[in-house]
Order: sequence, then C-alpha cells, then structure tokens
Amino acid sequence: MIDEYYAPLTHNIDKEDNLNIILMALNNFYATIKEYIDKFRLIFITGITRTSHIFSACNHLNDLSLSPEFNSLLGFTQDDLVRYFDAYVEHATQILNMRKDDIYARIQQYYDGFQFALDAEETLYNP
Repeated sequence: MIDEYYAPLTHNIDKEDNLNIILMALNNFYATIKEYIDKFRLIFITGITRTSHIFSACNHLNDLSLSPEFNSLLGFTQDDLVRYFDAYVEHATQILNMRKDDIYARIQQYYDGFQFALDAEETLYNP
C-alpha cells in the first residue's frame, strides 16, 4: 500500500529543483512497480489525484475510484463500527463519563461522511 503518494510533491511545490528530482524518483519508482507487476497480488495507491495524470508509469493500474462496488473498501461502515469497536466505545463511556449514543455521535461527527463513489449507498467512517 502506498498512501498519499503525492505528499513529497506537495511538500516541495514551491521548490522547483526539488520538485523535478522528486518527480523523476517517483516516475522511476512506479516504473519499477510496473516492471515487476506480476510479482504483486494487489497494489493500493491512495491519494487525491489520479496517478496516471502525474506519472506515466502508472497507466497500467485499474482505478477503483468512484466505483460503487468498492465504496466500503477503505473505511468502516456503521455495522463495522458497532461490530468491531463497540467494546471500546463501551469502555470509553466509563472513562469519559458519557453516554454511548453521545460517543457514537462524536465519532460520526469527526469521521463519517466519506464516499468513494458518487452513488454509494452508505457513507464511511474514515479516520
């Protein structure tokens, strides 16, 4: 998994010399991935822009963005939250002296509302 692949670029957007070096390094990195693509079962590259628009070496990847069937791939649904985190929320009620409903409401306020697909049926908690 490569998360926020664009971070080196955005951190150097005002430094043209660095930017060109980083672009070359990232292009080489993704070209290497492409060369050995048959060695990987899955590759996840996350970010806010499509890699193929920045790195020509990434033109072979399948873009899952905005695909409804993958909406819940990188986040938690409401059912997931209750199923896997309810014990932690219950514990937090004692520590924070809050009602469980109020804790869930706060979690929803901070992390809910993310969707990978425009027509997704549900929103995700995405910390």
